[in-house]
Amino acid sequence: MTRIIPAVIFLMVRVVLYAQEAPSVQAESYEVHLRAIVEDVVPLAHFSGEVIPVDVFPRFALTLRVESVEPAVEEFVSRTGVTLAIHSPSLLFAGRPTKGRTYNFYLLRKTEDSRLQFFGLRVGKKLLPTDMTADTEHGVCAENDDPVGYPLKGWVGYTNTGESVVNMTVKAFTSLEKPAVAITKTDAAGRFSFPTLRPGRFHLRASKKLVGATVRADDVVTVRKGKNRIVCLVAEAEEDVPPQ
Repeated sequence: MTRIIPAVIFLMVRVVLYAQEAPSVQAESYEVHLRAIVEDVVPLAHFSGEVIPVDVFPRFALTLRVESVEPAVEEFVSRTGVTLAIHSPSLLFAGRPTKGRTYNFYLLRKTEDSRLQFFGLRVGKKLLPTDMTADTEHGVCAENDDPVGYPLKGWVGYTNTGESVVNMTVKAFTSLEKPAVAITKTDAAGRFSFPTLRPGRFHLRASKKLVGATVRADDVVTVRKGKNRIVCLVAEAEEDVPPQ
């Protein structure tokens, strides 16, 4: 007698569930270089039109005429106008911008979760004229701790644009613990001189008040007869902090 054992077949069904999730989009950020002409700067409250915010607390509208863009982005097109909402033109340009002048601007373009943001706007830096020859309007700038000529002459320029700082008060001290021994102001080309100071070592401090900011520069120089170089002061703007 043959015994038949029924075969029980188990059908195992594996169910795989797919959770459909939105793909994670990583932030993309890169620097954009604008070469543009400054057309106007007005308080943001007085401006009517579209602006591109580039600061957290914008207070001014900076209107530019774009000459070139690298890399190409759709928000900035060559030979067209654009207005940026900025916090302070005095801080951005380290002084008052010159209308009609071309500047190099750099800012960051960031996209994250389909949101576009511009930030970090700055003006391209230029080298100070340390290589200038003696027949230029400023003279040859002393480098590092090299002595300058007698009488003491100098020039003040903005660190980020290389423009001369005009009508800036420059004070000379033999010691910062004592009052200034001489005071003068820069001329229309940013130059200054102390014709009455004798050879020696001096602390120079320069300052100029702007709207909401103060431009400052300082250095220590040694004045010596027989030298023909001048002192070149690098000026930067600092935002004024209102009293608490």
